Amino acid sequence: MKSCGYCGRENDDAAVRCAECGTEIEPPQSVPDPKYKSPLRRPSSLVWLVAFIVVVQGMIRLASTPYNPSLGEGDHKRVEAAFYLWLSLGVGGILFAFGFYLRVRKE
Repeated sequence: MKSCGYCGRENDDAAVRCAECGTEIEPPQSVPDPKYKSPLRRPSSLVWLVAFIVVVQGMIRLASTPYNPSLGEGDHKRVEAAFYLWLSLGVGGILFAFGFYLRVRKE
């Protein structure tokens, strides 16, 4: 039985208009599957995205720092960029592991 959205009267399932007030009865709208979630709405996916961004920006910083071979190991900017990359890899690894923990805990 369909109920009228205007007057509330119960009508037959085949009815297109309400028998009491004549209002057109809309067919029931399909409800989206509640089990499906966008991948970016999962906390683990967001944590993995942040981990990826942290690692990539560390690589970009190392790649954008010019290398001066005449300075050798005394090239402080290059050493700082390499340290920053290793730090980014460490933080990214921790974030990735946390994202994996969130994914396993949900299942």
